[in-house]
Amino acid sequence: MFGGTVLVLDPIGAPVHGELPATWRDLGERRKVVWCGRGADGFWGEARAALDQLTGPVDIVAAGASVPAAMTLGREHANTVRSVLLVDPAAAERTVSAAEARAADAVWQQHEASRIRAMAEEGVRVRVIAHSWAGDGDRRDAPLPLGHPAVVERVKAEISHESPSMRGVLDMPAKMTVLDQPASLLQTVIGKILPSRKLRDLLHGTWLGHPVHPALAQFPIGMYMSATVLDFMPGRHKHAPGVLIGLGVLASVPTAAAGAADYTHATPEQRRTGLVHALVNSAGLLCYISSLWARLRGHRMSGKGEALLGLTLVSAGAMLGGHLSFRHAMGTNHAQDVPYVSPTEWSDLGPADHYPQRQPTRRLVGDVPVVVVRDGDDFYVLADKCSHAGGPLSDGTLRNDGELCIECPWHGSTFGLMDGAVVHGPATAPQPVFDTRVEQGHLQAQARTWG
Repeated sequence: MFGGTVLVLDPIGAPVHGELPATWRDLGERRKVVWCGRGADGFWGEARAALDQLTGPVDIVAAGASVPAAMTLGREHANTVRSVLLVDPAAAERTVSAAEARAADAVWQQHEASRIRAMAEEGVRVRVIAHSWAGDGDRRDAPLPLGHPAVVERVKAEISHESPSMRGVLDMPAKMTVLDQPASLLQTVIGKILPSRKLRDLLHGTWLGHPVHPALAQFPIGMYMSATVLDFMPGRHKHAPGVLIGLGVLASVPTAAAGAADYTHATPEQRRTGLVHALVNSAGLLCYISSLWARLRGHRMSGKGEALLGLTLVSAGAMLGGHLSFRHAMGTNHAQDVPYVSPTEWSDLGPADHYPQRQPTRRLVGDVPVVVVRDGDDFYVLADKCSHAGGPLSDGTLRNDGELCIECPWHGSTFGLMDGAVVHGPATAPQPVFDTRVEQGHLQAQARTWG
């Protein structure tokens, strides 16, 4: 049996005669599976007792009515629980037909985004792994039974990803709380080195529309890779690798500066991984500087060896950088989905004269939170979730920076109210905008799309 435990919270009940469903038996031979049904106290007693006795990594699987318990237990036992795998989570709160299950689960994830992000920062992954569907072969309403073959296959896939693997190695720094103190110190130092907001905006990539650091990183990596290729190719180009390494070292300076600017607004999870990313890349840079010095003294073989070690370290740093962007969502647009999950028709936001002047007010357009600002007879509506890190703009502050703007309370990203354009970073993506109109005294809003 492999390490780790799967804790199943079944909304239907415990399996008959205490045996696992047939579809789970193969997995039960490789992992310890603890199956908990709803008791007199819901799922709490049996599940908590099981978690108190388990020391290894635990993956919780839940569906429908058992989802709230799974989310709470995952947060309470973050040191033990590795992931919370959910099936039809929207069915926990209301009856959901098979036809609407996928859309309802997407809305549930949006509502729970801040909670999911908080759990991720504590090292607990939350994933919606399966939905009911309305196909010819399966017309079950949500939630899909946990014994369903599709559920078991998804659980196997998720757990196999958590076995010792490259992904597991890349996830490790984010869970190392011992890094918090040096990571916070580094963040403070960088903040003092880069006090100018204009310089930080330049380094963030506010002018570009996406973070500039990943784009700059291509230059040193490309130079280093090319130098290594030339090192081992026949021909008369013995000085070319040294020139390329020198250019790569020079290109590392603005690349590191841009990464440092982004680091000043990172979450704890991102800071830990970012610190390791910076240390590994710094070690690689030192190898290349040493390689360049060896070549200048005529020690080409030594220079080649140091360059190979540097390339290995820089490649590892690049993988951590990719993990920061796509696993930990550092620098990604957190409001990109707003135009696609908002109603396509005009939505009523209540009487227009009920809105106070120049005071951010939170409302809902369908299920999408928005912030409404009234300025005289004009109304501005933006997505409430900040594109930088999901902060609530409705708790932000209005600024006049040549135009009326709103500043996010979390990291200070500032957006123009008229068009959602980024005025100041760390955000790089504009804020989704809603068109407005007043009909019969009521304010109405509709998501503005690219088309």
